[in-house]
Amino acid sequence: MSRSFAAIALVATPIGLAALPAHASSYQTLYTFSVINQQGVQDGQHPVGPLAAIDGVLYGNTSAGGSYGNGAMYSLTRTGVETVLHSYNSLANDGAVPSSGFVHVNGSLYTATEYGGSGLAGALEQLSLSGQGTVVFSYNQVDGQTPLNNGGPTNIGKVVYITAPSIDGYSIGTVTAYDTQTGQSSELYDFYNSPVTEPDAGLTHIGKILYGTSRYGGQYGYGTVYSLTQSGTLTVLYSFTNGADGAYPTAKLTPYNGVLYGVASEGGANSSGTAFAIHRDGKFKKLYDFGGSLDGGTPGSNGFIVYNGLLYGLLSDGGQFGTGLLYSMTTKGVLTPLYSFGTNPSDGTAPTSELTELKGVLYGITGNSTGTYNLGTVFAFTP
Repeated sequence: MSRSFAAIALVATPIGLAALPAHASSYQTLYTFSVINQQGVQDGQHPVGPLAAIDGVLYGNTSAGGSYGNGAMYSLTRTGVETVLHSYNSLANDGAVPSSGFVHVNGSLYTATEYGGSGLAGALEQLSLSGQGTVVFSYNQVDGQTPLNNGGPTNIGKVVYITAPSIDGYSIGTVTAYDTQTGQSSELYDFYNSPVTEPDAGLTHIGKILYGTSRYGGQYGYGTVYSLTQSGTLTVLYSFTNGADGAYPTAKLTPYNGVLYGVASEGGANSSGTAFAIHRDGKFKKLYDFGGSLDGGTPGSNGFIVYNGLLYGLLSDGGQFGTGLLYSMTTKGVLTPLYSFGTNPSDGTAPTSELTELKGVLYGITGNSTGTYNLGTVFAFTP
């Protein structure tokens, strides 16, 4: 059931896009993707995220490059040493064109690919930390295809959950559950004839309940926030109206202290999207309207990370130069711009996905046609 929302006012005074905090210099371009990497092998190109931090090392995917041009898995040290670990080859035993980062379960990484697998319509792939890959589930035109998964797969214990936003080319979608111990997969939910359609974002969870967003569907057709039990019961918690609340949410939700935080890609006071908080009972509160003088951008599919009680996020546009912004936000909706991409010549632009925290530093990626070689970057920011 859709529920009414209550908006709260932004209390920060607009300071103009050029005015940034003094500590904005804590930004560093950690790695710039190229055609050939530091080890002399075919590098990945155009990173997708988010990054995974495991034992002090970052792991990520690219949607292109590698030995076969279909993307690569790489590791990256905190000093910027990159190693290509796996090149996706698009054969039946491998995925191709990764669409997200990883979820880490029992020593293995799991990721979604848009193509490849036995059905050539996308796959869930298991990879070791050294880059050995195995397709564990292949999509076809019946159980879903092209698992885009903004924010990546999620897991509850040993089970990995993954969304695919389309079936046979139609914007409908499925949720698949994969048991990492038994190797069995099952379709948890089919969005055909559902109030929810096109679940572009990956799922998150609080306890044993999954939560997600859909680009379309709901009472008004402008997207939803929904919950999903592990037995496949879906409940629409909120329907967006394309009014003050926003429209077309495509980013993964972020849980914090029992509340879910997210962004809508359009709508709001400036028609540039909103940030919101929603309780598990569907009580909705708008936190912020993007596109004003303080940020100048849109959130797109870039969700939040929580660090030291603050929400941190990225805008692929906006900022001082219109090419991206890193910002923090309180849980009451006070936004602080922290870094405008394009400040330094080595910067990437158009940052994408969520940030990842490792030892007090936030890491992220800039994706398409950016960086010194126009192939993307990995950056580090110390709050």
